[in-house]
Amino acid sequence: MIKLINLAKNYKYKQMKKITQIILIFLISYNASAQQQIPNGNFENWTGGDADSWNSLPLPTASQTSDAVQGNYAVKLTSQSIWGQFLPGLITLGEIDINNQTLSGGTPYADRPDGISFFFKYLPSGIDTMFFGAFLTKWDTLDLQTDTIGITGYLNSDTYDTYTEIELPFIYQSTDVPDTLNIIFTSSGFNGNSGSYLIIDSLSMINGAVISPTLCFPADEITGSSFKARWMTVPNATSYSLDVSANNDFSDFVSGYDNLNTGTDTFFVVNVSPGTYYYRVRVNYSEGTSINSNTIEVVVENTYVNTFKNENISIKTNLNQVKIISSGLNISEVRIYNIEGQLINTADISSNEAEFSLPVSGIYIFKIYTENKIISKKVNLIF
Repeated sequence: MIKLINLAKNYKYKQMKKITQIILIFLISYNASAQQQIPNGNFENWTGGDADSWNSLPLPTASQTSDAVQGNYAVKLTSQSIWGQFLPGLITLGEIDINNQTLSGGTPYADRPDGISFFFKYLPSGIDTMFFGAFLTKWDTLDLQTDTIGITGYLNSDTYDTYTEIELPFIYQSTDVPDTLNIIFTSSGFNGNSGSYLIIDSLSMINGAVISPTLCFPADEITGSSFKARWMTVPNATSYSLDVSANNDFSDFVSGYDNLNTGTDTFFVVNVSPGTYYYRVRVNYSEGTSINSNTIEVVVENTYVNTFKNENISIKTNLNQVKIISSGLNISEVRIYNIEGQLINTADISSNEAEFSLPVSGIYIFKIYTENKIISKKVNLIF
């Protein structure tokens, strides 16, 4: 049986050894002219249950649907488990060689469009990822090989239960005019789930401005109360809009981070409590605003640093959070005083660990009562 990961590894286009390379280059716009369109890009023409001009696996993973954004029909790709073998829904303008597990060829095409657009719905089953790739190639008569002229791609793991239009620019690796176009859609990634489905309709080439989404990267500089959200800079963007939520469906937002205009390609999210957060970004252009980027998950944990440590006692702090840990000695009581000698906090503890929150920055005096001695320490806390 054909496997998506093998398709990725064996795809016979120059410089395309991994599908994941595609998403790194889909963000740059080019100016060119394009008139030629995609054969049966609206999926209106079908013969014997197959979309004309398109190829799919010889199993029921690609089917006609009347759930169309325009016209009468669209194509639905469904990931399935058949005879114990997982198969993603797949459709392509090229040829599928099941025996060699490769994709090749495409349809004749001799233009250099700025980009490509399509409408889609995606409902992943559990954690899954849809894939789109478009390749403009040319046969090199001197080297007797297929050269990549232009390429674009998109990966998405979020749910889109209503039709959404996406625009993606081609990045050109050569000034040549291509002779072939291939397009690939799949409803699942390397570790897909049965039941994920992708509906596609109304593919078309773009001649002009491309309103492309960006690609978010994993967060950086994560502390116990902040993190740096990161994404790829997109040419011609005027600004970026950032969403941060404690829910992966963005049903609500962290206060102050709902469609926040950042103006940059990184932004510090601050004053958050320990927990799991999600962020996404939209790109603002003079011509309009892109769809959402991919979603990034961030885990914010209490990150304590040593403020004081001896052979028995350590005082760890994380902003206004204080943790006192005793090694080999049970803590019976902790008293915390401000610099004026006023008692701020006290607790009877019958273990080797205590935690406190302090109201403001300043110098505090800790008196830690253990089973056989009192340890006193002055600590300057700034938060």
